[in-house]
Amino acid sequence: MQCLCRGDVCARLGVGPPPLPLKGITVQQLAAAMQQLLNQPSYSQAAQAVSEGLQKEDGLEAALLSVQETLGRGGATA
Repeated sequence: MQCLCRGDVCARLGVGPPPLPLKGITVQQLAAAMQQLLNQPSYSQAAQAVSEGLQKEDGLEAALLSVQETLGRGGATA
C-alpha cells in the first residue's frame, strides 16, 4: 500500500523519494526518507520546475477538454 498522497507520482516527477510501504514501515525508514527529501537539492529544483509548469497551464481549458472527451466517449449520460 502506498501513501495516500500519491507518492509514486511525486517520485516520478522527481519532487520526492519513492513512497514507503505503510505496512511495516519503521521510524528509521521514515526519518531517512524525510532527510533525503530535505537534503537533496534535486527535489526542490524539480518542485520549482513543476510549479512553473502548473502556473502556465489553463486549468479551466483542461477541465473542459476532459469533460468533452468523457462525453464524446459516452462516459456520462444526461
